[in-house]
Amino acid sequence: ETDLCQHQWERCLRCCCQVISEANVYLGSIASSSICNEVLRSSQGLVYVSGLEEIYRIVCRVATSMRSTAISSMELEQTLRHIDIAWNNLTAFLAGASLLTQQETLVSTNCILPSDSEGSQNLACGVCLFSVDSTPWITSYCGDDANLGKVSLFGCQYHVTCANFWVNCVDQTLPTLKLSNIL
Repeated sequence: ETDLCQHQWERCLRCCCQVISEANVYLGSIASSSICNEVLRSSQGLVYVSGLEEIYRIVCRVATSMRSTAISSMELEQTLRHIDIAWNNLTAFLAGASLLTQQETLVSTNCILPSDSEGSQNLACGVCLFSVDSTPWITSYCGDDANLGKVSLFGCQYHVTCANFWVNCVDQTLPTLKLSNIL
């Protein structure tokens, strides 16, 4: 299971890196900062920025899970470094337009599930292994019904954003990473 987690996280993070890097290219190709600001502040631009932040949240959750489970590889660490560089470049565009969420709210370590809890397995997202129930940012995107922030499929639960990103950018088949098998 550790090798499976490592492999699936490598796939996920490579795709996150690609999307964030492409955003840098797109925004960097806009010649004027005022035009870039106008694009980012449009309704489509705001949706785009929100999507990029959600992708970066996935990166933060996977990185936190990597640290808490001690699962790592040279490729994972290198991909995380590339993502950090790309994200830092991207934040220069987004900060200028005052569109960024506070960095400290992107991920919360209280969402890491305890390994000794019987119910932890049922709450772990099949992609990032964070709790699908105790993520504080869900209500900001889904209103008061936190159940809208998760989806269940074949006995596994997922954050909607993790499942959506995975199916649209990584693979059509969602992974079913198991917390209990790696801790």
